[in-house]
Formats: sequence, C-alpha cells, structure tokens
Amino acid sequence: MGCSGLVPWQIAASRPRRYTGLLPQPSACDILFVEVIFVMLVTLLAAVVQTVAGFGFSLLAVPMLTIFMEPVHAVPLSALLSFLNANWVAQRTRSQTPWRIVLVLLAGSLIGLPFGLQILLHLSADVLRFFVGTVSALMAVAIGLGLRWPKSDFASLLTGFFSGILSTSTAINGPPIVLYLQAAGLRPVAFRGAISNLFVLNGIFALTGFFLTGLLTEQSLLLMLAGLPCLALGHWCGERLLGRFDAAKFRAFVLWLLGIASTAVAAAALLRTINFW
Repeated sequence: MGCSGLVPWQIAASRPRRYTGLLPQPSACDILFVEVIFVMLVTLLAAVVQTVAGFGFSLLAVPMLTIFMEPVHAVPLSALLSFLNANWVAQRTRSQTPWRIVLVLLAGSLIGLPFGLQILLHLSADVLRFFVGTVSALMAVAIGLGLRWPKSDFASLLTGFFSGILSTSTAINGPPIVLYLQAAGLRPVAFRGAISNLFVLNGIFALTGFFLTGLLTEQSLLLMLAGLPCLALGHWCGERLLGRFDAAKFRAFVLWLLGIASTAVAAAALLRTINFW
C-alpha cells in the first residue's frame, strides 16, 4: 500500500528508521544494545544533575542522546523521561504551587506545541541536531547570566508559547520557564512546584502529540523502561551529593559543561550539514 492517503507527518513517521548519528555506525545487531546502554548512562547523569542543581534534565539529556540517536527519536524519549522525572517532584509540591502562573504559562505553551512538532517532523536530522545544540548552549548561557523575563500576563503567555515550541521540537522547554520564574521572586518550594507541575501538564499534551504523529514508538517505551531504574538511582545519588557540593559552584560547573557539550554537538552537525565530513 502506498503513502498517498497519508498526511505529511504520518509519512515522516512511517519511514524506515535509519542511522544518522554523529558517531560511527555500529552493526545492525548492536544498535539496540548500544542505545539501551547509552540511554541508561545519560538518564543516570541527567537525573543526578537535575537533583543536585534543580534543573537541566532535558538540557543535558537531549544533546547527549542526539550524539547517537536521530533527534526525531531522542526528543520524544527525553520528553517521556523528563515527564516521569517531573512527576516525582510535582506530587510533593502541589499544595505550594502558584497555580495562576502555571495555568497562564500552560495556555501559551499549548499554542506553541503544534509549531514545535512541525519543526521536529520536517527538519533533517543534522539541522535538528544543530538546532538542539544551539538552543541548549544559548539557554545555558542565559540561565548562567541570571537573565530575567519581564513579569506580566502577556510575558507569561509569550514565555509559555516559546516554551511550547521548544517542548515538541527539542524537549528543552525548561530554560524559558526558569528565566521567567526567576523574575517572579518565588520561594524555592513554590518555584519547584510551578516548574514541575507545569512540566507534567505540558508533558501530557506534548506526549499525546508525539503519540498521534507516530514519534512515540514501542522502541521509545522500551528505552524508557531501560532508563527508569537509572532515573531512580540518579535521584538517590543526587540526594546524597546535595550536602557535598556548593550549590552555586555546582550549577556554574553544570552550565559550563552544558554549554561546551551543546556547542560541540551543534558544530559537528553544522560541519556534517555542509558536507565537511
């Protein structure tokens, strides 16, 4: 049966999966094994960083996953793991969450989600990889400089809209929200409650979009299950590291690491795009 009856995003989702990672291609029988090990390691590291620094799960996970995986597969997988990660925090902070701020941000995000999904579906793997690396590096710099968004309902909607686009195109939707909430002057528990509950609500719609377009596959779910124990282990390790590091210095180190790694991914993707190698 041909593809003539399918809309463009269904055609994109139905294409055979092929390897377009930055690293040399492993043999066919080794691809799934390597992906499982890679996802487990990335999930463990991202969960530790998220627990100690308070941010950065997808900001770290997505650029690293795209080193081996196609962005069109890495983004839904990271979104799924990030959704589970946010749920654990959200359940403990719901009573102290500033729900008005969350709902206004969510309204803007829902408008942006379809636009981000089209970016993910229609850009090539290396262009997407360059986009992911560039966005990650810029967001790390913005957070590191302590930039703050203006505080107003319009700014909330605009921040949510931008975050929604990033949510379904890169899964790195946290930094715009962090920049906005920094200006809101929330207490730490309210800050964690706002960002985690927003991620949960936004994640429901983003993951639904990935599922309906065929991007959230059975293999994504299997890789998520492989990463789930590492998610729990990362939280456990992170909690025990909390008292051993200066929080400000650790955040600065993580941001430098993210900036360097993301820039390297973007540069490698750009060189591949112009056929440098």
